[in-house]
Parts: sequence; structure tokens; C-alpha cells
Amino acid sequence: MELILILCTVVACFFVAKIFSLFDGFSYVGDRKSRFETLDGLRGYLALAVFLHHFVITYKWKTIGEFFSADEIYFQNMGKVGVAIFFMITGFLFFSKIISDKGRTNWLGLYESRFFRIMPLYISTVVMIVFFAFWATDFKLLVDFSTILLQVFKWVFFWGGEVNTYEDTKLIISGVHWTLKYEWIFYLSLPLVSALFVRLGFFSILLFLVLSIYLYYYPSYAIGLSTKYIYFFAFGSLVAWVVDELKGSYSEFFSNGYWSSLSIVLILCAVFYPDTFDFLHFILISLFFVLIVFGVDIFGLLKLRGSIILGEVSYSIYLLHGMVLYVLFSVFFNDVVTELSRSEYYMYMPLVGIVVVLLSIFTFWFIEKPAILYGKRYLLSNFISSFSVFRFNGK
Repeated sequence: MELILILCTVVACFFVAKIFSLFDGFSYVGDRKSRFETLDGLRGYLALAVFLHHFVITYKWKTIGEFFSADEIYFQNMGKVGVAIFFMITGFLFFSKIISDKGRTNWLGLYESRFFRIMPLYISTVVMIVFFAFWATDFKLLVDFSTILLQVFKWVFFWGGEVNTYEDTKLIISGVHWTLKYEWIFYLSLPLVSALFVRLGFFSILLFLVLSIYLYYYPSYAIGLSTKYIYFFAFGSLVAWVVDELKGSYSEFFSNGYWSSLSIVLILCAVFYPDTFDFLHFILISLFFVLIVFGVDIFGLLKLRGSIILGEVSYSIYLLHGMVLYVLFSVFFNDVVTELSRSEYYMYMPLVGIVVVLLSIFTFWFIEKPAILYGKRYLLSNFISSFSVFRFNGK
């Protein structure tokens, strides 16, 4: 029954996205040409996988007070695999940029665009987190104002923590903010990665990958971070180098439907695999990612307009699905959900998925998209560049 509901949820979300693809707000998608459109189509399904993972865990939290690990391995792996591939995509796309820039990357412009891509929606989310934390504490200020400012400051820099003594503050968004710490640390490491690549070429990537594997099996921990996740960024970077070396010569080879069948087998094996993130699990996830990068579209699914729209709003789906779960099952229906059996609760999965997608489309249109367009103006980087030229010319 759970597997049928998962399928129904994904299909329902796809058709909602398909309907909204007809609106003017997404008219630009049809004209956009993307070299890696299969990755664009995959993102939405990865975000939905993380939503399904947290949908199940939310029931455990509301019934037994434990927000940790789904009982079913496939629900547990959906979240883990989804995040792992998101990290691979980040490594792939940004290392591809490093390769194409040939050591001439405009780092200020890159960070400016990243800021406007990520932070406006995230700051809006932090505002809502603070609101619901105060709602949970009856809007009474239970700590001094300076402490509140410090707590909000921690959230702005992705460290989270309780707000106004509300212990479950992180669960307002299902704790998904933790991945943004790793994303930004990777972004900040890119100048060093680029410098090494310019000097060492392929050996810098190989060193990066070997080091990441070592740090997975012998992890280090500091300021709430673990080295275990470096592997996924490193592997994505390696695939970017391979793609650049092949120069697109693989496109016809991977157009055969056999590869779509294989990609389905790989992702199903990764989802149902019992030993999450052991060596074989890494292989399954990595091979699936390689096939998608090489243009395998899973029998055309990843190139469908509904899939592309889900990919467009995937950041909102990822960041906001926990808040939807919190509002529904902790604010409005807190007493109801505790009386439901697990199978009864799971019946709401498609409906909640639709709500998540609808909210994500709304936030994409009114927060993400305007911010992205503003960031593409590169106002700060252009100003600083012109100021530097001005000073250099002695004027």
C-alpha cells in the first residue's frame, strides 16, 4: 500500500506541475535550452523523495515523540539518496563552470548570484520559523531580546537551534537547513579547488576524490559539520571532468532505452538497499547519477514539462515541505494525527504532496524568481569592478 501511495503522490505532484506549466509564470521554460536538462528534470523528484522521507518521520514524531529514522528502509533511503544526489549535482555544475572558465571565474559575481538564489527564500523561511516558535510558546518572550537576536543569527547562518526556548524549532522545517551549510562551504572552497585544478588538472580531482573517500570512512567533526559528505561533491566534480573530456561524444550511445531501464534498476536498488551509504550503496547512487548526466531521461520522463517545472521549484519543495508538515500536523491537526493509524496517516500523502507543490510554485514565482533575476544583474560585482578600474587608472 505504501508503494502505491508513493506512486500516487509523485504522479499527483507531476500533474499539478504540468497544469501550472501552462501559466505565463513558466512560459520561459519552453524556450530555455539546457545542456543537462535531465538533471533539471531530476531535481524535483529528489526534493519529493526528501518530502516523503519526512512525511513518514513526522508521524513517528507526533505519535511517539521521535523524529529520527523511518521504519521502512525505502522511506529512509529516499531522504538520504535524495540529498546525496543533490550534493553530486552541486559538485558537477560548479566544477563544470570552473572547467569552462579556465581559471578566470568571476568569484564575486558567482557568490552574488548564489546569495540571491538561496538566501531570499531562506530568510523568508527563517522569519516563519521564528513566528511559529513564538506561536508554540504563546507569543511570550521567554528569553532576553539579545538571546533572541543570537538565536536568529544562528539560523541565518544555517546552524539552527531553538528559538525562545522552543526545543523543536528545527522540526518546523524538518531540519533540512543542515544541507545548506555544506553547500555554502563547497561554494567557498571553489577558489582553492579552481587554483588546484589549473595547476594539477585531473590529479587535483583525483586527490579530491581520494581524500573525500578517506574522510568518509575516517570522518572528522568540527562546529557541527562532518567530512562524510565531501565524497558526493567530489564525485560530481569528477563526472564534470569526464563529461568535458568526452565533449558530448556519448549522447547517441546513451539514447538507447536500455540505459533508461538500467537507471530505473539502479535507483530502485539504491532506495531499497539495506545498508545506507556503505561502499556498494555509493556505487549504485554514483552509477545512477552518471547515467542521468550522460542524458538518460528515464524513457522521456525527465524531459517532460511537468518534470522540468518540478525541478524549477525543487528548492522551495525541499526547503518548505517541513513547514507544510508542521503547520498541518502540529498547528491545525495535532490532535487528529495522533489518533490515526499509520496506514490512515499515509492516505494523506498525495494530498499533502499537492499542497507542498502548490506552495512551492507560489514561493518560486513571488520570492525565488524575482530574486534570481535581480541577482543576474550582478550589481555589486559590477560596481566593485568599475571602482577597481577607477582606482587603477588613478582617477
